[in-house]
Amino acid sequence: MWPYLAVLIGYFCLRYIALGSYIFSAETQFVYNPLKYSPWFSSLATALKVAYMYVLKIILPITFSSDYSYNQIPIVQNILRSWQSLAGLSMFLVLLWGAYRYRVVGL
Repeated sequence: MWPYLAVLIGYFCLRYIALGSYIFSAETQFVYNPLKYSPWFSSLATALKVAYMYVLKIILPITFSSDYSYNQIPIVQNILRSWQSLAGLSMFLVLLWGAYRYRVVGL
């Protein structure tokens, strides 16, 4: 376990050198990161939607965009009204099930 701890400490030292006082936080405006100013559940649902979109773009690499500016990916207010969020939740649950089933993690 000590080698992993040494690597982790080294990572945070380099992160501190690069970011200084912003090592664990960043000040941002609503336009750049609206999820920071959204309720927790809406942020989670939107993150699940984005995870689904990433996996889909890995499998079927079309409709790329170099800039996902403000409101290109709308914030999900209700997870039951967004099939992409439900697909992301399903993927996450399958990953958890696989980790438990094949004992990848100690659950």
